[in-house]
Amino acid sequence: MTDLTPDCARCDALCCVLLAFDASDAFGFDKPACTACTHLAPDNACRIHAGLDQQGFRGCVLFDCHGAGQRITGQVFAGRSWRDDPGLMPDMTDAFRTLRRLHEAALLLQQAARLPLSPAQEASRHRLLANLDLGRDWTEAGLHALSAGPQFQAVSAFLASLRETLRPPSLRPPRP
Repeated sequence: MTDLTPDCARCDALCCVLLAFDASDAFGFDKPACTACTHLAPDNACRIHAGLDQQGFRGCVLFDCHGAGQRITGQVFAGRSWRDDPGLMPDMTDAFRTLRRLHEAALLLQQAARLPLSPAQEASRHRLLANLDLGRDWTEAGLHALSAGPQFQAVSAFLASLRETLRPPSLRPPRP
């Protein structure tokens, strides 16, 4: 199974570059997308990492790419870096968003296994997880096709169908 744990040491600081954020309680200043954070060092380390929360960057503390960053850096772009080729940023952004969405969908489907699913729901959960093809060696083209395909909509519909499973039996509407 693919590890969905972030490994910042194997990433090209994608969250610190590709993502935008607005000044708020979670972020100390505005940062546009595809712009390196002012706290990002040349070695891709955060200069204020030890004090992010205290310095107004709780959003950075809470953010989790679920392992998408290191897969984009090492697998999809095979070590090519936005630092060497800033023109890669739009493609890296699209790939990162899609792969992170894939990882999040897989995590949600994995968590759904903890629910009291019917045999049909469990079969659907397994099918959807298999259709996400989490262990695949993703490419830019493959991720682009995934983003335009039906997999994410199918996962969303399945998860929405589980709402009744989450309600206590006393609050479920009677069945006809």
